[in-house]
Amino acid sequence: MTLNIMLPGLGREKNVKDCVISILSAEWPLTGKKIYNRIRKQHELPVTYQAVHKTLKKLIEDEVLVKTGKDYKLNEEWLEQIRDFGTELGASYKEDKTFKKDVFPQNLIFNNLFDVYMFILEALDVIPTKENNSVTCFRDIHMWNPVIARKKEIEKLKKVMKKNDVFILSKGNTQLDEICKKYWESIGMKVTVGVDSISNHAIVVIGDYTFQIFYPENVLKEIQSIYKNIKSLNDMDFTKFHKDFYFKKSRINVLVNKNQEIADSIRNDTLKYFDKDYASTASQNHFTFSNQIEMGNFLVDLLERDQDAKEPITANWSFMWCPLFLPKKKYIKLKELLSKRKMHILCKTKTAWDEWLLNLWKDVGAEVM
Repeated sequence: MTLNIMLPGLGREKNVKDCVISILSAEWPLTGKKIYNRIRKQHELPVTYQAVHKTLKKLIEDEVLVKTGKDYKLNEEWLEQIRDFGTELGASYKEDKTFKKDVFPQNLIFNNLFDVYMFILEALDVIPTKENNSVTCFRDIHMWNPVIARKKEIEKLKKVMKKNDVFILSKGNTQLDEICKKYWESIGMKVTVGVDSISNHAIVVIGDYTFQIFYPENVLKEIQSIYKNIKSLNDMDFTKFHKDFYFKKSRINVLVNKNQEIADSIRNDTLKYFDKDYASTASQNHFTFSNQIEMGNFLVDLLERDQDAKEPITANWSFMWCPLFLPKKKYIKLKELLSKRKMHILCKTKTAWDEWLLNLWKDVGAEVM
């Protein structure tokens, strides 16, 4: 039976290592030549025999494979690690760690990082929109790594994003932080890395709720070591990463409280690190922009994030805004988005300049009323 470990879409293409493990999980033992032939035929991966040989050698060094004579097979100890990982993952999913909105403060203790992250995801999901001013903030020493989540969690997070504007601050700015940043931005989050003022414990703000995550010293050291040493996704042994880090037994305290003033204070301080000046009245979707280029970029980003919506967009302006202020790529993106969704523009003034701009907006795809 073939073993497949599914990971979220981080832009990681199928590589030789993945193919070798997949092939040897279905048939073993095999010589290097047979493995090479199966990679070419079954996986249609254009690779040289030298590259396959180099990968086999590396997998032996990593104790993923063992070699007897000319034959290779998966290391049984490595398979045991995978079985243990699956057992711990299943146990974590069965435990009842639910967010309770009526008891404050709550001091919760979790046995591993995975359970902490799943608890926060649940809180994002269950806190209703009416209690949430739509601006959610994460502040931590490093970016949260999406490899911990299964497809189910990623889909749940994307759903949550429809009612939340998520802003992330990371103290670290390592190569791995940048990889994670790129992924979170791809699903609509706003991220700033390299913020020195972040403390060594994480803070999450959802509506009026604050979640403080206190890492033990050993967990802090492990986090710093991992983010310092991993330069690319190919450097990661995903099974070991899950077992020895996210599911490693520890004692992590999470303090949950509900206080609007504290939540707004942390939220407003977080938003200072982003380009736009978001007022504390963000629950009313009130935004302040310093120029029309900034406003235009925000409009395109907003439309792109909400591109699955069907209802028309209505813009009520005191004067016509010029879409030519947009960078070329943003302008093209705006035309693409408005080809799929109607936009109605209401404008108070009707000068010759407004009339000229009216034709520009019609060219983009909007309807001016």
